[in-house]
Amino acid sequence: MLQYSRTSDILLRSGLSLDNSYYLFCGSFGDRWIIASMLGHLFDHDDKAFVIAAHGDMELLRIFLGERMNRVIPADENSALQIRRACQADPNSYMPSFDSGTALRASPQRGCIRSLHIVDYPYFVELNASRYAQYLDLQRIIMHVPRASKMAMPQFLNSADEACAESVLRKADLWNCKSVIINCVAFSSQQLSLESWINVADLLRCSGYKVAFNVAQASDTEIGKKLNEMTGASILSIPAHLMKTIYDKITLCVGLNGGATGTAEMFGSCSVFSIITKALFSPGIDAYASTHGVLEFENDRAYPRPVKPRLFREFPFISNLASDNLELFSLELKCMLDALESF
Repeated sequence: MLQYSRTSDILLRSGLSLDNSYYLFCGSFGDRWIIASMLGHLFDHDDKAFVIAAHGDMELLRIFLGERMNRVIPADENSALQIRRACQADPNSYMPSFDSGTALRASPQRGCIRSLHIVDYPYFVELNASRYAQYLDLQRIIMHVPRASKMAMPQFLNSADEACAESVLRKADLWNCKSVIINCVAFSSQQLSLESWINVADLLRCSGYKVAFNVAQASDTEIGKKLNEMTGASILSIPAHLMKTIYDKITLCVGLNGGATGTAEMFGSCSVFSIITKALFSPGIDAYASTHGVLEFENDRAYPRPVKPRLFREFPFISNLASDNLELFSLELKCMLDALESF
């Protein structure tokens, strides 16, 4: 495998102009949705900005960018991986400074490639984990866009996307009923045990819900098979670009904090029950969650707002749902389900 010491070497070898700014689109599903929702602001404020993305991300970018896909440079998966490693090793790919949460207004760096994922900026990860800076503020800094820039909803979903989402839900027996999708994969949070997910499914089924598990991005290729055998629930692997469309058509999403569950909260219109386990990359969250405890509120995120009333509820700090934890979780979940029934 070729190794690059500076990302400008990649640009020169690829025949790309060093007069432009280049950004690598990467991250897990939740991160990619947030990044994609902000790319319009990047292109508005820098007419020399281009995004490099793997072929597998083209559909997700398409629903946000439409005709602006001409600003996206496709790459195969292996090349995208090489580029990300080069970004992590190139000092020109990093921010030079950060001042107490104040957005940096320096001109975008030309002639290099920078990752769009804050995980590739260790200092930013530390700031976010310690609650000194918000995730979106750091994302704006990486993109050099104004602090007032908001996430945008995807504007270029089409009838084919709708038909595909409907087909997925019909095959999983989730169409036009009390339905729940359980997201059991998240890269930034400690995983729950298989027994815990089985307990979650049983609780929901007893409350009258049709249940399916979403195992997209799972590193354990057998997890879906095991969950299906032990619960009888349908197993889905939801494509990134269909996540909003599918979460608009179900009743409830349950899952680990962040990732697909975060996408459902921010972009979908279903209700969300988010399970907070120990953060793998964010030690500062431990102190925050232990101080604030359970958060319960109607979804009042600044943008985007759901088109119908729903609940977003966080249940913090579980390593496994058994004995006392399961009893407490059952009570919390029942409170939310009762509230949903009253809408």
